[in-house]
Amino acid sequence: MSDNESGKLISKREQRHHSLFSELPLGVIEQDWSMIKKKIDKLNAEEIENLPLYFKNNPLFLRSLVDSIKINCVNDSILKIYGANSEAEFLKAEENAEGWWDEEWENLYASEISALASTNKINYQELKESRMDGSIFDVRLITRLVSGDEDTWQRILTIVEDVTERKTYEAELIKAHQKLKDKQRQLVHSEKLASVGLLAAGVAHEINNPNGFVKSNLEALADYKNSINAVFQVYSELEQALMLHQEILNESEIGELLNNVLEIKQQQHLDYILSDIPKLLDDSINGTVRIQKIVMDLKQFSRVDDTGLKWVDLNEEVIETALRIVWSELKYKCKLNKSLAPLPKYKCRPGELGQVIMNLLLNAGHAIGVKGEVSLTSEITDMAINISVADTGLGITEDDILKIFDPFYTSKEIGKGIGLGLSISQSIVEKHGGTISVDSDVNKGTVFTVSLPLD
Repeated sequence: MSDNESGKLISKREQRHHSLFSELPLGVIEQDWSMIKKKIDKLNAEEIENLPLYFKNNPLFLRSLVDSIKINCVNDSILKIYGANSEAEFLKAEENAEGWWDEEWENLYASEISALASTNKINYQELKESRMDGSIFDVRLITRLVSGDEDTWQRILTIVEDVTERKTYEAELIKAHQKLKDKQRQLVHSEKLASVGLLAAGVAHEINNPNGFVKSNLEALADYKNSINAVFQVYSELEQALMLHQEILNESEIGELLNNVLEIKQQQHLDYILSDIPKLLDDSINGTVRIQKIVMDLKQFSRVDDTGLKWVDLNEEVIETALRIVWSELKYKCKLNKSLAPLPKYKCRPGELGQVIMNLLLNAGHAIGVKGEVSLTSEITDMAINISVADTGLGITEDDILKIFDPFYTSKEIGKGIGLGLSISQSIVEKHGGTISVDSDVNKGTVFTVSLPLD
């Protein structure tokens, strides 16, 4: 092909390019990067491969590259985006811009030039720009080599998209998502408090029992104190008499005092008192420990679980804690069969998983009529930790099994539940990457199994 024919083809391509360029609905800036091409070629000749690191170590060189960029032309959409009346006004504003160079722009150009100098011939950036009136807006920049000019690397097109509206929607979406998470957390917490409310009478009874015998023991100790004081009063009199009158005190007087001591010891049952005091103290201490444990379990269970993931012993810190809280609801009509296998420490939100186990135990208790059995087991397989709660209650029909995890579905009478327990439990288990399944036979019983994956 002759030089003349080649020139005609280039001219046609240029005309077609400018026709498309000016009509694009997106803003487009055409730039001459020929000076950058020469300087990058020189760096390649010097075998400098890591351009981002080189630019970081030589910020003045990067700035000189950027200063060599020349804008050839812009389309009408660019003028609308930036609020410029003409291309000349836009170019003048670009030339007169002062104080725009900062770390953000340094990183942007380092990334852009490095990408275009490598095999990645398209670069994407999102940043904030300013219009002619000074207002700030969000833009998305797509910079690429113009098709047909990759070898000469002299012409670069930057597509500018105003994404302010999209960014606003994204911010609103993030805010709405956070709001939804907050509402979900509040719902989980409300269900916790509702469960505690239903258990309140039983928990009060559990606390009242040890509190009753602690009170009784303290009253007995108060009586013992009076008896001990009486005995020691006589001892004190004997001691004083011996000290003050030891030279003239006859044997009959000493014998009388000793008889008084023996008599008062017998009357006050001092030997029994001294042997009973350690038992009373031990029982009282155990009672206060029981009360403390119940309160601690309730406090741990009821608080908003926002402390993140923890490594815990699922048996002791989740299953046993949940069982202690609900035991007052189960112990009068349920025989408990417990088989907890040794488990590795598990990373989870213990308060939330405890809520799941507690809910399953309460459901098992409610499913049992007058008397029945509840079985609580934990085991480890190659892939998961399984926790099962089984009962010998009424069972669940096939139709109801399809609905039991639906929000607000409940088979309990009014005032016994709002139908969120299993729905929330399923949500909690799925958040931990696990599953919750159910197997039931009508009039025989039900088994719920929580399966938590092992990493």
